[in-house]
Amino acid sequence: MLTFEARSREEGQVFAVTGADSLPSYLEIPAAHEGLPVRVIGARAFAGRQELKEVTLPETVDTLEGFAFHNCKSLQTVTASDSVTDYHDGVIRATTALHTVRVTVRQGNYLMVSRMLADSDYTLSFDLTLPDGNALLTFPGFSYDFTENTMARVIQFNITGSGMAFRECISKTGIDYAEYDRMFERALLDGISIISDVAFGRLMYPYCLSERAKSAYESYLRTHGAGILRELISRGDTTKIRFYAAHDLITREALAEALQAAAEKKDARITALLMEREAALHAGGKRGMEL
Repeated sequence: MLTFEARSREEGQVFAVTGADSLPSYLEIPAAHEGLPVRVIGARAFAGRQELKEVTLPETVDTLEGFAFHNCKSLQTVTASDSVTDYHDGVIRATTALHTVRVTVRQGNYLMVSRMLADSDYTLSFDLTLPDGNALLTFPGFSYDFTENTMARVIQFNITGSGMAFRECISKTGIDYAEYDRMFERALLDGISIISDVAFGRLMYPYCLSERAKSAYESYLRTHGAGILRELISRGDTTKIRFYAAHDLITREALAEALQAAAEKKDARITALLMEREAALHAGGKRGMEL
C-alpha cells in the first residue's frame, strides 16, 4: 500500500507519494488520492526496493525528487509522459537493470529524458510516442577510467564507450536526430548487441531518418548478420528477427548459421521464422536476400 503526504502549492493542495508498506513487481502510481492530484514522487520514496520491476507514472506527476528510485536493482521499465518539469538528482542512479523508458511526448518537454541519461551511465533505450510518430532510441553506456599520473601529480581520466557522445544529442527541449545518426560510427566499438539495437531502433521507427543514415544502418545489419542473429536468437527476440527477415537484410550465409543456432537452442518460433525466409529465398526471393 502506498503512503502519501499532503503538500501545499500555489494552485492548491496536492499529494506526494512517499513510499509503500508493500509493493507489487508492477507499480502504477495513481493520478489522484483523496480527490486531489498526485504531483510528486518523494525523495527516496522507493529507494532500494528490490521487488520493483516496472513503474508507470501518471501525467499528473510533474516532480521526481532526489533518489526516488535509487538502487532499485530489479527495475527494468519506466513508463511516463513529458509532464515532469522538475527532476532532482539521483532519481534512477544505481538502478542497474533499467533498460527501457517509455515516454509519451505531448508538450515537447525532454527534461526527464535528458536527466535520466545524465543520471545513468548504463545503456538505456527510450521508446518515444510523439504527436506525429514514434521513435526508438538506444543510448549506449559508458565508463570512466581514472589513472593517476604521479609525475605530473594529476588524475587523468578517459571515457570508454560512445554513450557520452550520444547523450550530447539530446537537450531539455529536443533531440538532434541527425547528430544521433552521425554517432553510429562511434558506436562500432561498443559491441554488436548495443550497435544492432541502435540500428534496429532507427529502422523500425524511422522518425526523422535520412536516406543516408538508413543506408548505413541497413549496411551494418546486412554485413554483420551472422553475429547479430546469434545475439537475437540467444535473447529470443522474435520481433527484431521478424523485422530482419521481412526487410531482406539477411544474407544466405547468415541465414544458414542462424538456422543452425536456432536448432541448437530448440526455439521453434525462431526456427519457423527463419525457415519462411529460406523458403522465400529458394522460391526466388527479393534481390536483397541474395546478396
